[in-house]
Amino acid sequence: MARLSVHNDSASTSTVSLGRVVLASLAGSVVEWYDYFLYGIAAGLVFGELFFPSEDELTSLMASFATFAVAFFFRPFGAAFFGSLGDRIGRKAALMATLTLMGLATGLIGTLPDAAAIGVFAPALLVFLRVLQGFALGGEWSGAILLALEHAPGERRAFYGSLPQIGPHLGFLLGLFVFEAVTAAFGETAFRQWAWRIPFLLGIVGVPIGLWLRRGVGETPDFLAAQSEGRTQGSPLRKIASRDLGKLLAAVGIKLVETAPYFLYTTFLIGYGTKVLGIPRSDLFGALALGTVAAILVTPVYGKIADRPKRAVALFAVGAVIAVVYTPVFFTLVGKGTLGLYGATLFGLVVPSAMMSAVIGTIYARAFPAEYRYTGASFGYHIGSALAGGTMPYVAAYLLNISGGSIWTVSLYLAVLGSLSLISLLVLRRGVVESAVS
Repeated sequence: MARLSVHNDSASTSTVSLGRVVLASLAGSVVEWYDYFLYGIAAGLVFGELFFPSEDELTSLMASFATFAVAFFFRPFGAAFFGSLGDRIGRKAALMATLTLMGLATGLIGTLPDAAAIGVFAPALLVFLRVLQGFALGGEWSGAILLALEHAPGERRAFYGSLPQIGPHLGFLLGLFVFEAVTAAFGETAFRQWAWRIPFLLGIVGVPIGLWLRRGVGETPDFLAAQSEGRTQGSPLRKIASRDLGKLLAAVGIKLVETAPYFLYTTFLIGYGTKVLGIPRSDLFGALALGTVAAILVTPVYGKIADRPKRAVALFAVGAVIAVVYTPVFFTLVGKGTLGLYGATLFGLVVPSAMMSAVIGTIYARAFPAEYRYTGASFGYHIGSALAGGTMPYVAAYLLNISGGSIWTVSLYLAVLGSLSLISLLVLRRGVVESAVS
């Protein structure tokens, strides 16, 4: 196991295992994404009828997906706050705060009364807690990536930077498992009445574990070097605005095609598949679980390939093209029965989605210098997610609704996003390839 000599919070020197660094980054990420994805799963299954009751099931589902999207628009605010904290005070302090806030918001969702009990206050409180989730996640993703990547040897940074990307997959997989386990234990009726709260309450359990792991890890060498040279003084946002505004816009752009297909293959499919196509939930969750496990296995492989900067850019470009072309195929396969459903989700999560998500972190890290890397990566990731990720389930439902179920409307939308992302990738390519971070 590789070991690194780094500084801890008291400015003394300690020897920290790189494995411990990765575990601290990954464990906290799993907890945060589990908490975050619980909402997406519940939005497709029960939140519509409980918090947004309507005679039309699709209308109720769209309202539920709209609240799912709300958090994405508050993630950039979290990126600004925690990004500044991470660039000026340290990566570790920001990550401790994001994990605590996410756990608190998720646990409170599990205690909320529904619309039948308190009327319009129920969806209002739900949206507020969803906003807190989004704000917390705004600082989590880039911090977890940088904690692992900036501790790693230069020639292996893409590989280690890809490992925290397993966190979202594990969090989503854990959410699926817990929902299925609760349903099996208490039954479908009890699940819809009250047992859906259990997964949210369980989300609190992992928080102390994640905090303990992160507490034992020191600041990254990149941050300490920037701090010792006086480069961490001043507002990271102002630095980006004056030096790298074009890169920031391009960072937003590449995220569009990375995030939209993923939420199409997962969150949208849960609601659309069960309520519109009539797919049994066990089949749907099984297909998503298989695809997610496979994505976990291939993510480090893509990360290893991306240790060479040109390959990172090439992998992302290939994944973007496949995602766009695959969209109509995905919808066609899903409607072909169980085998088609499994094949559609497996390919979609393993090839284009995992290919892009495995390398986007290292692309961001190579694009921005250490003194505002946390902020730049956070803004690019979360503004892009707000524009194309959180809105994807709602947009897909809307396009299918107004077009009479035509899959080509969704495919065209993905094609537009893909074109914008590829143009943005060209803007970032030179800085990524030439960056000393690699």
